Amino acid sequence: LVGEDVEESAERRLPEFTVATQAEKFKEQEKSVASLREWIYSKTEEEKDTFQPSGPNWALAGQAMPVPRLSGVWYVHQRQQEGGRPLPWLFFNASTGKYYRAHDTGSW
Repeated sequence: LVGEDVEESAERRLPEFTVATQAEKFKEQEKSVASLREWIYSKTEEEKDTFQPSGPNWALAGQAMPVPRLSGVWYVHQRQQEGGRPLPWLFFNASTGKYYRAHDTGSW
């Protein structure tokens, strides 16, 4: 998110979202579908890695990392907290080419 066409405040205007781990997403799907078998066979859409995030230090989001509750291939950009732990704050959906940012409060 750099360059002549991007305003400095652009990152502040990115949409916010709620996130869920893969396990939480599975539990939500489980409630809406009668059986696991039905869910597996009803899933016909394959997620494609069509776009690439702009800039350095983007990593493919792991299975345990909370990502937005949208389908797609997710990349994450992390920053370091005061305690030294990484904090995911920007997400990129490689299927749609859209960026998302985490809430500033630090809670999901």
